[in-house]
Amino acid sequence: MTTRREFLAGAAALAASAPERRTQLYVTAEEAKRMGALARAERAGALRRLASAALTAGPWSVTYSQPKLNVGAKPNDYVSQAPYWWPDPKNPGGPYIRRDGEHFPDRFTAHRQHLEEACAAVLALAMGACFADVAGCAERAAKVLSVWFLDPHTRMNPHLQFGEVIVG
Repeated sequence: MTTRREFLAGAAALAASAPERRTQLYVTAEEAKRMGALARAERAGALRRLASAALTAGPWSVTYSQPKLNVGAKPNDYVSQAPYWWPDPKNPGGPYIRRDGEHFPDRFTAHRQHLEEACAAVLALAMGACFADVAGCAERAAKVLSVWFLDPHTRMNPHLQFGEVIVG
């Protein structure tokens, strides 16, 4: 079974490739069958709408939103605040305390949301380029990926040191 990461890597390679190589998307036979079904006439409009919407969405970057947490993260660091840790009402300036099973609603989640949106856009763009021949999809996917992973000013640092921050 192809993992989501392998699929997205394949989609990225597809998006950045020349048009004659767009059929080299690496997915399982089952995934290819599902993608092909989406591209058929009864759903081709939906695929084109998704791809067209993705043409104007983003790009996204960890540098576009910064957490207001004193955790030592730099602007290019991906930050995700651990969901079960809450401010201590008895010690507001102190370390957070664990409340098992309860998500802290005010935690920083912008980087995770941006990554999810970028991944969804790249997938839609790759499918638009491959199955629906929507103009500009491959170039836009390459731009989205470049902003998140390659451009020195906007890319995410290649570590997850702050991937589950617990304040304090």
